Amino acid sequence: MKRGTKLLLAVAAALLIIFNLDRSLDLFGKIGRAAAPLGIGLILALILNVFVRFFDEIVFLKIGRKKLKRTLSLITVAIVFFGGMTGLGFLIVPELIANVNSVKTLFPSLQSGDLSAVLGDGTIGTFVAEHFSGWIAEGAKSVANAIPDAKEALKSIVSSAGNFLMGLLLGVLMIAEKEEIAGGLKKMA
Repeated sequence: MKRGTKLLLAVAAALLIIFNLDRSLDLFGKIGRAAAPLGIGLILALILNVFVRFFDEIVFLKIGRKKLKRTLSLITVAIVFFGGMTGLGFLIVPELIANVNSVKTLFPSLQSGDLSAVLGDGTIGTFVAEHFSGWIAEGAKSVANAIPDAKEALKSIVSSAGNFLMGLLLGVLMIAEKEEIAGGLKKMA
């Protein structure tokens, strides 16, 4: 193709995207959401490849067969990675449960109007007690408005976790087959 034709096609594509910006952004968003596991997989493959090479070249040096070394390295890195993620989960989840339970124990005293459990006695407690019913009404409206947001946040968390797990699987597969991938890319170039 001549240079002028390429330029004309690029300008036409840019104008098409600009004049249909809402559709274009929606399309790019769908493509991005579909490609998210692949991007996560690439990033995890880059990170985990360092550890796999460490185990290949240093820890399992005396094992002669390359495929056996690679398999042992991948299994070891996967066990360490999942162990670390599980350990992190065991650290975070109990703290979340403790925080939710501490907030839950305050609700009965707040509903009865006894603010001494929350604020103690004094001028601040008196001020809050006088304005408590208005605050409760406003808080109920805020909670009612926040429930759909919480549902969306939970949906987003589950979607992100699924993308992460698919990306992790893709990353491990990329590491396991990196020589074949490199050979295929060389043939394409």
